Amino acid sequence: MEEDGFQLFESRAIARYAIAKFGPNSGLIPTGDLKVLGKFEQAASIEHSNFYPFASGLAAEKVFKPCVKLPLES
Repeated sequence: MEEDGFQLFESRAIARYAIAKFGPNSGLIPTGDLKVLGKFEQAASIEHSNFYPFASGLAAEKVFKPCVKLPLES
């Protein structure tokens, strides 16, 4: 993400930045119904625990390493 020369990467950092900038009532996260918020937080936790470890390694090899011209693992 880039905004007025400020660059930010990593989806959670971008999401937290947007929530801080636009406020908790921006529609970016559920509000009002604690059960809906609980399900949202559960899904975020599952993504972080089960998806992220695998996706981050793939992203490093296929996106980040080529960007900075590092050798890929064979």
